Amino acid sequence: MLFLFIGASTALAQLNMTLSSQVEYNADLNDVWGWANETDDREYALVGVRNGLSIIDVTDPENPEDKGFIPGPSSTWRDIKTWKNYAFCVNDNTDSGPSQGILVVDLSNLPDTITDEDYYYWMPTFERNGQMETITRCHNIYIDEFGFAYLAGCDANGGGLIYVDVEDGENPIISGVGASVYSHDVYTRDNKAYSAEINIGRLSVYDVTDKEDTKLLGLTRTPFFFTHNVWLSDDGNYAFTTDEQPNAFIGSYDVSDPTDIIELDRYRPLATEGTGVIPHNVHVWEDWIIISYYSDGCIILDAKRPHNLIEVGNFDTFIGAGGGFDGIWGAYPFLPSGIVLGTDIGNGLFVFEANYVRGCYLEGTVVDSISKEPIAQANVRILGGDLNRESTSLTGEYATGQATPGTFDVEYSRFGYATKVIPTELINGELKIQNVELRPDRNTFSLNGNVVLKRDGSPVQNATVELFNDNFEYFLETDENGKAIRGSVFEGTYTVVAGQWGLKAGTTTVDVTSNNTTFTIELETGFRDEFALDLGWTEFSDSRTGIWVRDEPIGTLDADENFLVNPEEDLPGDIGNQCYMTGNLGGGQGTDDVDSGTTSLTSPPMDLSSYNSPVVSFRSWLVNIGGRFEPNDTLFVTALNGQTEVNIAKISTSESLWKPATQVMLADFIDITDNMQIRFSISDANSLNTGANIAEAAIDEFEVFDANPTSVSELAVSNISMEALPNPFDNNVQIRYELKAASRNAVLRLFNPLGQQLQSRVLDDLQGFVELGENLTNGVYFIRIDLDDQSSKMIKIVKQ
Repeated sequence: MLFLFIGASTALAQLNMTLSSQVEYNADLNDVWGWANETDDREYALVGVRNGLSIIDVTDPENPEDKGFIPGPSSTWRDIKTWKNYAFCVNDNTDSGPSQGILVVDLSNLPDTITDEDYYYWMPTFERNGQMETITRCHNIYIDEFGFAYLAGCDANGGGLIYVDVEDGENPIISGVGASVYSHDVYTRDNKAYSAEINIGRLSVYDVTDKEDTKLLGLTRTPFFFTHNVWLSDDGNYAFTTDEQPNAFIGSYDVSDPTDIIELDRYRPLATEGTGVIPHNVHVWEDWIIISYYSDGCIILDAKRPHNLIEVGNFDTFIGAGGGFDGIWGAYPFLPSGIVLGTDIGNGLFVFEANYVRGCYLEGTVVDSISKEPIAQANVRILGGDLNRESTSLTGEYATGQATPGTFDVEYSRFGYATKVIPTELINGELKIQNVELRPDRNTFSLNGNVVLKRDGSPVQNATVELFNDNFEYFLETDENGKAIRGSVFEGTYTVVAGQWGLKAGTTTVDVTSNNTTFTIELETGFRDEFALDLGWTEFSDSRTGIWVRDEPIGTLDADENFLVNPEEDLPGDIGNQCYMTGNLGGGQGTDDVDSGTTSLTSPPMDLSSYNSPVVSFRSWLVNIGGRFEPNDTLFVTALNGQTEVNIAKISTSESLWKPATQVMLADFIDITDNMQIRFSISDANSLNTGANIAEAAIDEFEVFDANPTSVSELAVSNISMEALPNPFDNNVQIRYELKAASRNAVLRLFNPLGQQLQSRVLDDLQGFVELGENLTNGVYFIRIDLDDQSSKMIKIVKQ
């Protein structure tokens, strides 16, 4: 190895970071770790190089010293961690030759130069599920406070976590394995492992107390579904993640209850927003997040208030266009001296002095000055300060800030309101609560809506109500009297949609031109959802992309731009303009289709116990094309009744269109209960191959109806007999009947599954037969006989 040590002056400082020195290499670098010798207080950088491990003494940050180089297999990826006086280094996907396993280095002879006697390679073999497996390479490693190493992304256990007791560095012992779910990186504390499962885009938390019995505690998706690494706050209540994707975010999460992980905030550098910059790794030191941000260099965030991440330091080592895999790979902040070690892939090791400052926190709410109701999506900007931008939540709340203290003008703005600018003193480490009222700059009026049941006019409590036009959108909920009241609505014409699960959504148009403008929406009972409102469907997926979302579709064309892969609009004529689809990022084909797993969408529960013949009806979209292998993805429809579940339909024909309604008789497949649900699931069956297909699905106009609703008075079975022969039938079917009581008004009726009457025949005789079917298309139909004010139970007939 060749090294070049370069001193640096403080004139090279950027925001709260100063370059002390730089060490150049004649090979690309990857990750970096640090080690402090407690016997002499010397500090070292352990630098991953493409062809080995470099050890640099950085006790004097301005004068680093080379302490040796340990050659290894050529690999783009190296990761290093330490336990006591041992360093453990893994590598992944070697360029050529054998991987050699895990490098173990005894650092106790430092500051003497490392020799061949100070290290060895360990390639363990262990038994799993009755088979022997050997670890030759791993992507990452972490060592916890108990002396257990957690190997991630190895060529064993399917890439899932492998546990190693490294208390005795000379004799590491495999203690167990976790789930065979590929882990790209892992952080462990208090026997909880926080696994970055990159292929399925999620952070998973496991209980690893028993190394032979790992338990999943909880999980959450990260913003760009490509979870690269994770680190825990000092108090253990918060986790921070990266997604290694262009323009992706740093994610902040409350993990105090791993079974209920809550996202708190997202951060990305505004100066390079949209240029394809990629975040790589986060580390946390005393509630500062130190990030290796590739072409944006090393960035420090203040995470003291984890719902309000504020950039307080940075140093960019890369000169060139933003985006791509250039610049800072790793950043290590844990040496006792406080220096930060950064490895730039092509420019070597950087040694930084960091001035850790707390952010100037600015938080509050923005409300309407007349109604005092919260204003969503109001913009908050600190003028003349650090680059920042924030918008208010649905509850009008905001949280922002900056590193630079002083008095700054803060601008609050929202379309429809007069902009307000407030001089504000900002102080490092102090929270400024600034609640703001914005005055409408156009007419506003109060609105008083009513949501009632159509059958009797009784009020509907807790119904969801949305008002919208091209400029404004309001979300309301009805009170115990079915009232949807808002004190301040901008003048204009609005579409109003109201709904509740178990009631069919209703809509109207209202012109808001005066105070106490009113509207009434009548809702019918029944399970019908056109997805104009969020009525409680739940998504659960282990796919990396193509997650079910409710949104207005953004059309996606195939590679040749011949046809739509993702729909560009929901079903014309239904309420609203939204549907559920597998991803909706737009862009080229495959941008957000189903990849690397399964995505599922499940309805809220339905009480169908009073339905005689419940029918599930829905419209669907499925496009499955491309790849090296024959497309073989299917949209499965599953019914659940609280005890069992069964597939009731599958959509496998790839067509760039909304298909005709699929209708399924539930009772043909499963017992009907008061706890029914319907689930839509699709997988990318070829996801493990390089020739994975494009798979996009969507659903709309979901409904469950009773094909044979109970009449006012249902005829006793003893009063009539009726059978259909043959059934199923090809051309014609004979309906043979016998009436046990005379009637002047006996009629046989034929219905489709929607309950629409197609034919009727008057029955003049007490017994006989009626021939049907010649003009019917293939499908399911129902027959009923009406006698005066009574109706028989229906029988189902099927034309094949």
